[in-house]
Amino acid sequence: SKRRKRHTSASGFAPYLTIVPESDSMDSITLNVRTCVSISSEIPVRIRVVRLGKTAGKFRKKGTKNKMDLTKSKALLVALKRIVEGSPVVFERSDIEPGTPVPLPLDVLNSTHFHVLLIQPISEHGNTNSWRDPVLLTKEYLYNTENLRDVTRNHTRSGIVVTKDRLNSHLTRRKNQRPQGPGNFNRQILLRTAWDTNINIVPFFMLTNSLPFPIRVRTWQTTEQEEEDMTWAMEQSQLAQSSDNNNMGEDSSDDEDDYTMMSRIPDVVHLSEVGQKDHYSDDEIGSGETRNFSGVSLQEPIYLQIAQVVKSPVNSREVSFLWSSPMSIRLEKMKTGMNERGSKRLPKSVLDLGDNCDCVVDVSVESKTKIPSCTVYSPYWVMNKTGTKLEYKVAGQTKRYLDSGLGGLPLMIHGSKSEATNDKYKRNAKEISIIPVESPSKKLADLWWDSSTNGELVVKKGSIKVNGRDLVGWSDPIDMDGVGVNGEVWCDSYVFNAKIVSLAGAFHRCNMINITPRFVVKNTLHMPISLVPLEGGGHEVLHKAAQFRKLIDPSNESAIINLKPGESTPLYQFFDVTSGGMEKPYRWVAFRVNAARFGPTFKPKWHVIPCDDKETHMFGEHDGCFDTMVSIIAAKVHESDFGSTLISISHSTVPPFRIENRSNDHYLRFVQDDDQAVVFELAPMNSCAYTWDNPMGKKKLRVTVIPKSESRERMLEEAVNEREEAASTVVSVATNDCDESTTSDDAADGIHPLLQTTNDPAEAQEKIRALNKTTPYRTRRRRALHSRNARVYNLRQIGRNRDLPCPSPKDPEMKNMTMKSHLVSHSRIVAGTKILSFSDSTWIADQVEAGLMRKGGDFKRAVCKINIQGVGLYIMDDFPRETLGVVVRDIQIIKPTGSIETTFRVRHFQVDAMLPNARYPIIIRPLPLGVDRRDDGASGPSAANLIIPQSVPVKECFWKMNEEKPIPVFEIAASYVPQENMTWVPSCRVDISPLKIQVDVDYLLRIMGMVISSVSKYQSENKHAGNLNAAEKANEPLQYVTRGQLNILMTYIEKLHISPVYLDFELNIKADDQVGSDAEFDSNLTLHSIAQSTDSAALSGVLSWVISVGSNFAHVSPRFEFGGMTYSDKYCDFIDMIYEIVISYIIQLVKQAYKVVFSMQLLGDPSALVHQWKTG
Repeated sequence: SKRRKRHTSASGFAPYLTIVPESDSMDSITLNVRTCVSISSEIPVRIRVVRLGKTAGKFRKKGTKNKMDLTKSKALLVALKRIVEGSPVVFERSDIEPGTPVPLPLDVLNSTHFHVLLIQPISEHGNTNSWRDPVLLTKEYLYNTENLRDVTRNHTRSGIVVTKDRLNSHLTRRKNQRPQGPGNFNRQILLRTAWDTNINIVPFFMLTNSLPFPIRVRTWQTTEQEEEDMTWAMEQSQLAQSSDNNNMGEDSSDDEDDYTMMSRIPDVVHLSEVGQKDHYSDDEIGSGETRNFSGVSLQEPIYLQIAQVVKSPVNSREVSFLWSSPMSIRLEKMKTGMNERGSKRLPKSVLDLGDNCDCVVDVSVESKTKIPSCTVYSPYWVMNKTGTKLEYKVAGQTKRYLDSGLGGLPLMIHGSKSEATNDKYKRNAKEISIIPVESPSKKLADLWWDSSTNGELVVKKGSIKVNGRDLVGWSDPIDMDGVGVNGEVWCDSYVFNAKIVSLAGAFHRCNMINITPRFVVKNTLHMPISLVPLEGGGHEVLHKAAQFRKLIDPSNESAIINLKPGESTPLYQFFDVTSGGMEKPYRWVAFRVNAARFGPTFKPKWHVIPCDDKETHMFGEHDGCFDTMVSIIAAKVHESDFGSTLISISHSTVPPFRIENRSNDHYLRFVQDDDQAVVFELAPMNSCAYTWDNPMGKKKLRVTVIPKSESRERMLEEAVNEREEAASTVVSVATNDCDESTTSDDAADGIHPLLQTTNDPAEAQEKIRALNKTTPYRTRRRRALHSRNARVYNLRQIGRNRDLPCPSPKDPEMKNMTMKSHLVSHSRIVAGTKILSFSDSTWIADQVEAGLMRKGGDFKRAVCKINIQGVGLYIMDDFPRETLGVVVRDIQIIKPTGSIETTFRVRHFQVDAMLPNARYPIIIRPLPLGVDRRDDGASGPSAANLIIPQSVPVKECFWKMNEEKPIPVFEIAASYVPQENMTWVPSCRVDISPLKIQVDVDYLLRIMGMVISSVSKYQSENKHAGNLNAAEKANEPLQYVTRGQLNILMTYIEKLHISPVYLDFELNIKADDQVGSDAEFDSNLTLHSIAQSTDSAALSGVLSWVISVGSNFAHVSPRFEFGGMTYSDKYCDFIDMIYEIVISYIIQLVKQAYKVVFSMQLLGDPSALVHQWKTG
């Protein structure tokens, strides 16, 4: 009726409907239609909406009919507790769970009566708690636009947080017409503005267990009657007299049949009880869980008592022991809705829960829900996975911690000077030192060893004390706040590894310090090996390895570790072999392969692996008879996921080098230009795999041509003929490596002739050792390699090399031979192997140089021309308005046909802060470098005809006369040749434009908070499982996986150049308009809430660093300059190369750390002064 249309709703909400599109199965979309006011809850609750009677009319505003006078909110809110008695229930839900919003009925929002929301929390055991203070369902009361203190306090008493999201309002055509006159635009915006209101029900107090074990918590509180309730006792009594007839004679335009009418509601009568009940709870909180408390007063202190929950060894039941002393938390001093002048964070307190379990209690106000949140955590977790028992000491403390190394709960340290429970947390140097108290044990190490990944464990027995002298001592202090730090820890003669990581989720305040073995050796060969860890200079270690090959002293036999195929061992001690020289000592692993070779007198060579050089090292294994390289061993040294250095010894499937003799008549003799190398010979039209005999020696190869009469092949033929003539004599083929008449590198079948000439065992043993002695320089075979006809080649260079002189093919066995011909030498790379080829002609070299062997296959015939005008990414808030914009313009990818080079360039990149009050409107922008005059390869007649018709003369296109483009911000030009088992990049050039970076941390925090709050909606609902996984990481076994075994990661780059670049950096951590401690707490609390909501440990570590840095200084503006880098003939694992480049930039950044201090402008800007002085 017309009379009904003239009535306005008492709630003040327009009858909008909120439509939420939700994706359904396949490509369908479901539209969820509800009212614009909904109720959500963080805890299980029961709600009722009751309708008020005529008594509520006493609090209407003068001159209005459907508006409450909130200036009398004190009397109104106290009176509501009496008015709701016996009021009819119009809406009720008793099963509201967290994450399930419930919309209010449209009849409630469009009614002419006032309505009140009643909230009753439900405990986990199904018990109902007391009803909270009623909530008046009006727009003015919920939004509190006048910021009335009493309304804010009542919101807090009721435990609600009101949020609103802007909606797109679809109006009728009549209402959508644009009004005329001044201010019509703002009025149009106002007409098209609608809000989706959410009433979020929150607990009064939250307690989070950030410990790796469950705890039992006792909380209690004694409340007193508020003085405000007594102030209006008289008004309550007056209202109580009329409350019995509050439903009589009401004038309502609503349809009464639509509601459930009840004369009395017995279970809401207790709302009128004077005062509140005392609070007490005894709950168990699991690891990573949060417990919500509803029956807590924010105007009284709450008392807390905590105990561990462990399983009884008798009946496996969970029991609690060692209750802590009661702790008082002053909630009335916190900045909640009840106290606007309070603090957002209380001082941290120390909590002792037993041996090796020092905790901290931190209470702060949640930035989102505005309720106190208490977190029980331990800042530092220490896990001992070394296989030995350790003792710890913390700087500034007299207490010592013992760790059995059996696993289970980590050692928890708070790092405070004060150690007693309830003492105020006092900052201290966060450093810890360790010392082993027992030698490593296989029984302990097996607890952390994953045999399926690492193989069987072998632990060498050791000792920590020899002849009354201690071999161990306290290590240097370890900074427990150094998130991301990974390094070795020396305890005198024992070495361990310490890696510090930041946990995520509910444990984002905690750092994990993992103590593991520093070095681990894996034998992935099919043969057993023996190894000895050594420490010393390079020449000293090589000399010791040569002694091991001759004879191992009994004192050194105890240091040998034998590994069968598939076994692994951690290395704790390195035996010092230094002799007081000037060489810097390093760590090495000397190993030999215990394989059965042809020749009983052969002694295998001890190879030396540098443990501090993280790359792949190649070693050659000889057969012991003909000096043939029968196998190439690859020792991969890299860092594992746990921070330990893994040394994996395996067979190399792809040899690093190959020597080709493409000559038809000439024999080659070659050797590494080192005294420790062995001489090789190569017959015509043969090839062999090769690696350096001494990887620490000179990386050059000496090659010469020899006649057939001096070759090993001819000597073998003569030996066979002599053996046939004297069938009863055992003939051995001499190699003349040491002495042409007496010494041989080869051993024939049976007994060697040297042993037939003596009956003295000592003399026989000496002659056996002489068999494998390195060939000296004076021998004839090696003298030929140092003659004027020999040449030296560098195998790292690719392309045409020096020609190798050779005897005339007319008389190859002539003693006084003349070098009239030569062999053409050329180096190339195929399938991951560098090949040094010697040929009679220049055909193969011409083919390679002409590019015919670098065809590129289908890639060379491919063509790609992509021009993208620009890509923009904008982040918008709920208003909606743009907050952040990322713009990338003029993107080009050019790959012409017939070429193997591809160019990718970006000419403009910019990140903008779109808010009008942003401190830095432009966050990242390139600095101008000028105009790019080069042809981009995308222009030309064909490209122009796509836009300009052919009928238009080119001279009339005046705009093309000044069409200039800036130098690209980022450009990479790389050529690529398809190869098997590798990635071949002949050339790569990277150019980066200088950048200006201006960062306001306050602004970024708002952006990050908005993004993370949006992403959290799509995260897994079972966050508790993620927290458990974070806690279980403390006890995960050690897994050492060998990296770099995939052939696709091996990359050969002939030339890589990265241009120099500099960054103008400006960082503002504290905003100037925020004064006082509250501003700092706002930023820190926002960071803590972001860190808690993320599951990324890396992001948690970065946020922890920002919190720490922000407390020290506010504004810095350094300039970081990075020099260019050039690599030539680089063949390595792609991951290793990226790691090397990143480390190079990090080192340059560390060297410029002084600019951060000088740019704080405490005494001006010394850094800028020095730069201007240098540049004039």
